Amino acid sequence: MDKTTALDEKNREAYSMAFSNVCSYVEQTILKDGTIQRMTMLRDKYLEFLQQHTPQYYNEQFRTARLKEKLMNQFGIRLKFWLPSNRTASELVYAADLDITEAVETAFDAASSENKVLAEAAAILRRNIQCTHSRIKDTPWPPSASYLQSEATKPPYSLVDFLAHVISGRPAEQTKEKTQRLCGSFAEDICCATTSGRRKPPKHHLLGLTMHHLTGKAEIVSILNRYGHCNSHLGVLELETAMANHVRLESSLLPSNISTTGTKVVHLCWDNFDINEETPSGAGTTHTTHGIVIQELHDHAVVQTEHRNVPKSNVLSFKPPTYVKKANAEPCFADVSSSAGDGSDTGLTANVTVNEGIESKSNTLWKGRLWTLCRGMFNSSKTVPDWSGWLSKTTEGGNTVTESRIGYMQPIMHPITDIATVKQCLQISMDVTKMLQQEYTLVTMDLAAAKLAYNIIWGDRESYKNVIVNLGPFHTMCSYMGAIGKMMSGSGFEDIVVEAQLYASGSIDQVMSGKHYNRSVRVHQRMLDALERMLMACFQEHVNLEHGMESAEVVSNLASQPSAESLQKAQQNEDWRSS
Repeated sequence: MDKTTALDEKNREAYSMAFSNVCSYVEQTILKDGTIQRMTMLRDKYLEFLQQHTPQYYNEQFRTARLKEKLMNQFGIRLKFWLPSNRTASELVYAADLDITEAVETAFDAASSENKVLAEAAAILRRNIQCTHSRIKDTPWPPSASYLQSEATKPPYSLVDFLAHVISGRPAEQTKEKTQRLCGSFAEDICCATTSGRRKPPKHHLLGLTMHHLTGKAEIVSILNRYGHCNSHLGVLELETAMANHVRLESSLLPSNISTTGTKVVHLCWDNFDINEETPSGAGTTHTTHGIVIQELHDHAVVQTEHRNVPKSNVLSFKPPTYVKKANAEPCFADVSSSAGDGSDTGLTANVTVNEGIESKSNTLWKGRLWTLCRGMFNSSKTVPDWSGWLSKTTEGGNTVTESRIGYMQPIMHPITDIATVKQCLQISMDVTKMLQQEYTLVTMDLAAAKLAYNIIWGDRESYKNVIVNLGPFHTMCSYMGAIGKMMSGSGFEDIVVEAQLYASGSIDQVMSGKHYNRSVRVHQRMLDALERMLMACFQEHVNLEHGMESAEVVSNLASQPSAESLQKAQQNEDWRSS
């Protein structure tokens, strides 16, 4: 009882001091100087005093009517209150002995003084910013991307709305998406500057980290930081180091952002990470194995993740564990039986009949032919996209994009070319799949690692019966494009590509050999598109299409508005198939 009484006494004392401060302000500015004030401004002064001197008793819900009642009891008939015709505006407070002429002149001076209005608006916004940031809870360290994007405290709405009026002349909710994005960006910069950088908004973490990853240049990050747009370079290094330590110190096998419930499908990928730093003999370079886990969740799934905070420090570099040969991977002796690869039963079955496979292949072929037909004959308005865009538009449910969660596994400090390392990758993948309650383990590796993985699986089929290794298509595609380039060499293919200015003559050898993946894919896609257009032009010259006007209309509708529905109608039309 005594403790409660003491708290109530301190509360009354804090409010009494704030009210005394307001009374002194009223006595000086309203009664002596003859100015006119709004009740909301007096309330703001009252709350500002509480925020600065006794923040533990700050009450944002304090009503203006309560302050008016206390002022009337304090000053009596010396003050008068006037409610404007605009009922949404706050009451005016002025001295009772103020002459009408003086009141009009005072009101005119107050309304015509733009500097005063701006100063008061700036004071209100500054107070809102400080109040908002004083109530921010400690940010988890290192902060996750989901926390920065959705859970971190946003700038005060009053500041965002003010910037929207400055930029577009309209309230924030009535502006376009671009204006809202700009207002949010400017508001975060202002909040950071107002608090002298004590509270870093999400934009400063994300932009600084992104620019450092994209460019690797400390100068670019420093320039943006000097203009107040992102974190400093040292701050970015500290955040990156904390993220690396967070992965290393995780006790659980799962990354912190991977949900333990609601999994629709989970997929793991492993690949080598080679630095090949300069050494006197060329030996002792860094060759490690890194993996990621890709998780897709069910719609409206309840996400359950665990985030372990790392103690915040000024450490700016990450010290990896000392490399010890075979310290993390046990030796593996693959026992590949002679039956593997000789056409005998491997224990793997598929529940797909021959007829279903033929039907699926037929639909894929017709889908490709329809794309060729639409792009070659019905694309005058440029509505038929490239093959990737065509698949996205015509696939059922293609417009519904589900964001996947990507988590980084703890690196294995051994090269992926060791069979023991590949075995550990498979074992970790199986453990992750089991934790997420998925029956089959889906693993993707490149050609060199996949060959070792197949040896391990074939040597112990019972242990790895639910492991499905997907061969990464990169090396296969490079070899395939190299074979095409060898076949087309000397046929004039190179001259066409150079004269079409697809690529310069100096880089055509890499394109033909398939060593430059992106350029090779682009060249072969453009060449295939051109050849198919020429074939369609010849076909149109020699074949009478008047008897298939109905089918031509169906294909034309598909070309003008590619979608899964229009594709299905075109595939079901028998006229154009027979023609």
